[in-house]
Amino acid sequence: MKKQILALLALTSLAASAYNSNNSYNDPNLRAIEIGKYALGATDGSIIFADNGAVAQSNLKLFWDQANSRLGLTDTSPDATLDVNGTLLISGAVTAQSTVATGALTVTGAASTTTTLAAGTTLSSGGIATLNGLTLTGSVIKPIRTVTTTDTASCANDWHMNMNGSTGFTQTLPTAASCSGVTFVYNLINNGSAQTVTIDAAGSELIDSATTSTLTLTNQTLGIQSDGVKWFSFSH
Repeated sequence: MKKQILALLALTSLAASAYNSNNSYNDPNLRAIEIGKYALGATDGSIIFADNGAVAQSNLKLFWDQANSRLGLTDTSPDATLDVNGTLLISGAVTAQSTVATGALTVTGAASTTTTLAAGTTLSSGGIATLNGLTLTGSVIKPIRTVTTTDTASCANDWHMNMNGSTGFTQTLPTAASCSGVTFVYNLINNGSAQTVTIDAAGSELIDSATTSTLTLTNQTLGIQSDGVKWFSFSH
């Protein structure tokens, strides 16, 4: 009986030393068993981690979508391989093989496209909302098209337009509010037929101080830009 009591006391002492104040095991082998037992009862998608010496999980902060092989950070329904719902801070270079911007893109520091954007790269679907300090090496490709009849300009697709109709015609501008910052450049190609091309602001909006502006001379050019309220002309 005495030996049995001593053996029981020894086991009690061993168990006490193996278990720490965080209700977790000190021994690595016992800790592995504990983690395994914890994982069996964990919520689907949980990633097990250590928290102050104890085993823990938090689906709301760290979630693995096994069916689609996606990791969500503060996102329990990740839509991409890595889905971050919140602010992302990256210290160091970022290399993107294929970049798609579906919302506004804001760059607050200097941005150099010397090696970042390859030839033919297109920024669209929301465009660049704010860009302070952009350095471009190489050509900038902008759209150019020929207009021959009554037409409406497009904020998303137009920039330089060659006006070349057989008779006079009018191009209507989109609202200045929908094209804030957008620039259009016009060139009257050939006016042998003494045509008049009229650029007409939307509704009661103005181009400078009038609702319209006209091109009447061969090779006459006109540049206009929206400030979000009206259009302003400039020499081009």
